[in-house]
Amino acid sequence: TLELAYRALYDREAVFHVTHESRPFTARQVLGGRWGEALPTDRQGNLYLAGPAPDPCRGPERRRKVMAVGKMPGDDEMRFGRGLIGRSGRLLRSVLEEYLVDPSDWYVSNALRWPHPDPGSDAIPAEWTKTCLPLLRWEIELVRPEFLFLFGSEALKGILGTNQTAERCQFRLIEHPFGDRVIKVMCAVNAAAVLRKPEYEYPFKKAVSGMAMAVT
Repeated sequence: TLELAYRALYDREAVFHVTHESRPFTARQVLGGRWGEALPTDRQGNLYLAGPAPDPCRGPERRRKVMAVGKMPGDDEMRFGRGLIGRSGRLLRSVLEEYLVDPSDWYVSNALRWPHPDPGSDAIPAEWTKTCLPLLRWEIELVRPEFLFLFGSEALKGILGTNQTAERCQFRLIEHPFGDRVIKVMCAVNAAAVLRKPEYEYPFKKAVSGMAMAVT
């Protein structure tokens, strides 16, 4: 219903009742919102805070120029209630900053709204995607970005179609009809994949450089 969808997009306490390997579990989510300033890290690359914790994201905000969609939140995102602040998000931010782009005002979200219950797996079951995709599409309608940057196959296929791949789309700016207008879409592999497989680093950085040039 409309009320449940609104709660899923704006209520940090809203939960999803889903199954994993035939076992039910209750999934907590991370809302979308402004990316915000970079958080401090220690020498090992772990987040630490000397002062108050940043406010958690509050849900869709209208008229953000850029919206970035990752794969799913991780431990750091769940801890602080903010998207793209974990290691993969910090990798993406560092590449953008190499091209003198400050993404603090970007709107960020994820294709999957909750973390995987198995820390060793990043495979997203089809039924989870089916649950989250309508919410992502509504989120895009509410934010109304000029540029939409998709990281990972889940967001890419959910928005551009199941026949698309990051390898096919990652170096192109695609003008994609969405609702009553056209959004400029660009894609890249998920930054978490770069952390696992160094061979993805070059195409990832090349794709992100194209995003940086598009918004400047």
